Amino acid sequence: MFNLKEKMDAIEYGIVSITPGEAEKLLGNNPDNRRLRPSHIEHLKDQMLQGRWMLSPEPIVFAKSGKLIDGQHRLNALIRAGMELKFVRAVVDNEEVFKVLDQGINRSNSDITGLHRSIVGPMQYLLRCTGVTKPVAADIEQYMGSPLLKYAKFIHEDINPRDRRFKSMPFRASFCIAVGSGKADFDKCVEIYQNLASLNFSKFNKMMTEIFHQFDEGFQKQDGRSFNNEFFTRGIYLFMNAKTNKKSIRIYDSFRKELSLTSRALMSEWKADNK
Repeated sequence: MFNLKEKMDAIEYGIVSITPGEAEKLLGNNPDNRRLRPSHIEHLKDQMLQGRWMLSPEPIVFAKSGKLIDGQHRLNALIRAGMELKFVRAVVDNEEVFKVLDQGINRSNSDITGLHRSIVGPMQYLLRCTGVTKPVAADIEQYMGSPLLKYAKFIHEDINPRDRRFKSMPFRASFCIAVGSGKADFDKCVEIYQNLASLNFSKFNKMMTEIFHQFDEGFQKQDGRSFNNEFFTRGIYLFMNAKTNKKSIRIYDSFRKELSLTSRALMSEWKADNK
């Protein structure tokens, strides 16, 4: 058994409270660090402002010379948030330690929530569409008791789509929004999704056949952060018109606008009901 204290002698640990002004000074001695990622800074700032930031074992790392080795994104976010927070500080002898930092595998929202990635996926897609740039577990947890989670789990456990055309996260999300909005019949949508997912061509109607060919041909690069994603939009149209006599899928701007409003309102409603 190794002696933990002996192994840590070369690193000094402590807890410090850092203000925005102090963060600016610390960043002043930050040569040779990696390029800043503005989107990550903005994400960390939002977590701080929402009160989600907690004291973590992951330290801000300095050399004994005072040089900042790891933590520039957190310190920049602190400045933008304009608040004082506590951090673990580590001071190391060997400045070359930066070469082995951030080499581990980050835990995904699926890992943290304990939900399968196929359940978390459509939830994350819808969150991104509503403006959550980088959804974290806390964002997912706001919908734990909502119909959104129920429908996402149902798709994963009962439909379990395998075909590449119908297992995408935006298409899964289209089912959730269509049935959750009350504008589509749940049982009929389940029947359609099951037949599409299993490629049961004998059960395809005209619209199902058309969406199969449209998805098979593919679209230009699809935005995974927009309600205009074709797999989402056309999936919604299919499910909402499941009990009509429509034979083709034609998407107009008016439908896209209405769909965006409906989806945003539903996400807000589910989030509010889950508080």
